[in-house]
Amino acid sequence: MYFGRAVGPYERELVANAQRLSKSGGGILASDESTGTIGKRLVSAGLENNETTRRDFRELLYTGEELGKYLNGVILFHETIYQSTRSGERFVDVLTKQGILVGIKVDKGLKPLPKHPEETYTEGLDGLEDRCKEYYKQGARFAKWRTTLKVFCLTCFLSKIIIVLTCATLILVSNNCRLMLVRASLPRPVLL
Repeated sequence: MYFGRAVGPYERELVANAQRLSKSGGGILASDESTGTIGKRLVSAGLENNETTRRDFRELLYTGEELGKYLNGVILFHETIYQSTRSGERFVDVLTKQGILVGIKVDKGLKPLPKHPEETYTEGLDGLEDRCKEYYKQGARFAKWRTTLKVFCLTCFLSKIIIVLTCATLILVSNNCRLMLVRASLPRPVLL
């Protein structure tokens, strides 16, 4: 029973994942930097920004001794969920073996609103359901959607539209990510 009603196996997994992520004493490592963002960090350290260097950097992060004692979850970037250590073990498996829940960044970044570049919105609803299914198959069990609002005028019509658009987007993302667990696990199509 959950909130006074019976729950199915997928809802149980969803609740269990939320409990694991919020377990006392552990945190969530956001290692979901885009190739451009992580590249800036690597270049500033005198390293080349290529897939091998990014993988080596992330391997160093994910194979730290007793990492599972301190982290409940790790958020990966699209590139990273498909990567493996130099010895061939998938990063997802390295983290899971340590009791760390794997998450994935599902948004596609901020974009300026056409004709109003001072206002931004977050892209990524297109294809979100398919990406969520694929990420679940790869081992992701939660998702991150980052959105940032640049509001210049609370009484301006355009800013109000961006706020409403962002709220509606977050509702759609939440629904898709919740259903990621259900839809990716179902053996046949089911109307939800």
